[in-house]
Amino acid sequence: MSSGSQSTTIHVPSLSQPVIVPMPPLSAPPNSGSNSISTTSVDDSNFKSSKRGRGGANGISTWGTGERFHIDFDKHGLPIGKCEQPLVGQLGLLARNGFRVQLTYPRWSDLPDDVLDGLWREVQDNTDAPPEFRTKCLHIIGERWREWKHYIKRHNYNIYKTDEERLSIIPDRVVVDQWRTLVQYWGQDTIKSISATNSCNRECQGGYHRMDRSSFRSIRQKDEVNSLY
Repeated sequence: MSSGSQSTTIHVPSLSQPVIVPMPPLSAPPNSGSNSISTTSVDDSNFKSSKRGRGGANGISTWGTGERFHIDFDKHGLPIGKCEQPLVGQLGLLARNGFRVQLTYPRWSDLPDDVLDGLWREVQDNTDAPPEFRTKCLHIIGERWREWKHYIKRHNYNIYKTDEERLSIIPDRVVVDQWRTLVQYWGQDTIKSISATNSCNRECQGGYHRMDRSSFRSIRQKDEVNSLY
């Protein structure tokens, strides 16, 4: 949805004590985009929030300290060795940071350039990654973002029958305004129809595949296969 679209008023029931659903922690330096599904500013004074630090095993421990993380690359320009898993974990943290990448974009391709530039700039500020790594780096962040959005919908939206129930349970690490927008968005008949079709397609393909921390290896394998032709 373009940035010029009109805001949609979201009806939020009176809920005094919403439940915070625990989820893995992440770092959250704020940044916002301009091309997401429109959100409506609301008073969050009655809503609890959960602030957590980033888990040490989830990413790069020196991230944000000014020390640049060294990355070894293979012939395809992809991370290898001991640096691969911490880097993939850190990119996942960026993808799940709602202040950096809003969940209210319908598709990853809808993210504006300034958001993508900001993500890549943070990677450059904290690693010695060369410019050629940008495309593959953002590809992995996009995959993690889609996976995270699917997880949120499956575990915090689909399991409830009414919007009142959904809005009373604010997923930890999800920005409140974004959650309310998503609840309304996913409740639209056209979106439900698309979701049902996608679910059917996933079942035909053997179900939803959760990415592991070796995401770059899947890209590497594709590159190696393509090089044979």
